[in-house]
Amino acid sequence: MIVRCFAPNLRRLTFPFWGIVLVFVSAVLLWKPRSARADESTAGGEKNARSGGETTSDSGEDKRESDYQISEKGRKFRVRFDPASRVSLTMGGSAYHDGNGSVAPAVETGFSFQYRKVYRTGAGEGRVFWQIDHQLVSGWVRPFVRPADGVPSLEATLYRATLLRHSESPSIVLPVSPPLTVGFPFDVGLDAELGKVTVPVVPVTLPGFEKPAPWVHLGVVHAAFTLDPWRPGVPGRALALGIGVRYDVDVYGAPTLSAPRFVHRIAPLTSGSARFRYQTDDGIWMMDVYAEATPHWTSENTWSFFGAAHARVDRTLIAINDQPIGAYADVHYQYLPEGAGAPALHDVRATLGVAASLSLK
Repeated sequence: MIVRCFAPNLRRLTFPFWGIVLVFVSAVLLWKPRSARADESTAGGEKNARSGGETTSDSGEDKRESDYQISEKGRKFRVRFDPASRVSLTMGGSAYHDGNGSVAPAVETGFSFQYRKVYRTGAGEGRVFWQIDHQLVSGWVRPFVRPADGVPSLEATLYRATLLRHSESPSIVLPVSPPLTVGFPFDVGLDAELGKVTVPVVPVTLPGFEKPAPWVHLGVVHAAFTLDPWRPGVPGRALALGIGVRYDVDVYGAPTLSAPRFVHRIAPLTSGSARFRYQTDDGIWMMDVYAEATPHWTSENTWSFFGAAHARVDRTLIAINDQPIGAYADVHYQYLPEGAGAPALHDVRATLGVAASLSLK
């Protein structure tokens, strides 16, 4: 067993409906941008040779030699990682707002399954870069905090995909005669999320009931078209400004979740978001900051507001047999609007923990 330490002050130690979901996820994972498929189908790479570039695709089987170093004893060890292509188990200590003006501690465990595919085509001014990030069945749970009929406080997402296209010469072609090309100084992308479940730690008291009742927030779908004015053209780095749609459902216990009340929430292109992502060239440091503001229409025939903010920093500390183990800090905030007579809530938590990961690349 070889252990590699990445902390600067330490010595170097050498997861009928589910079938459809699986088919959909498999198709997305295997999908390639049209430009990449076209270039790959050209026999012998002649088309790329004439254009002065080539099509490359990052794969889990092909690791670059620059990802490794050789120790003084001749052992090969990994020094570069892809933090968005791994299966991770996390555990940490969490502090959260209990709804009564106090801060309470909790143990928090988590799971994430992420995979990134990167395609590069062309060269020079014709270079095009695609980054497609997949997140499958990921989330966290506080096993000893149970606000909803014995169900612990948790947050879980079935699937999320983030697509980003970078071009060295971005432009828009206007359909006039003759066609007119206009510079367009943005990278373009798509951020889509399906099946997010949140069990807030604070129950609510509905009108007509004396005791607080559990409730669940269901994010059915959220999709946003994004523009990136930063345009770094490097994997893991982006500043995505988005506008999109959202459909959520709040399920309130009346008085239990077996006799629920529903509030449907629809944002018709009124969901605004901003996401900043950064990772170092070696993938040891990673930062992800996200904010969202969503005015929306509810099934109670009124406008309401949902807001969220999230920031996370990950740092790989050591690698055991080339598998990374690191630490993370996570701060999360949600403004959950009023519904079914229940008041609005502020869901706040901060977590510090460790993550053990299995690299997929």
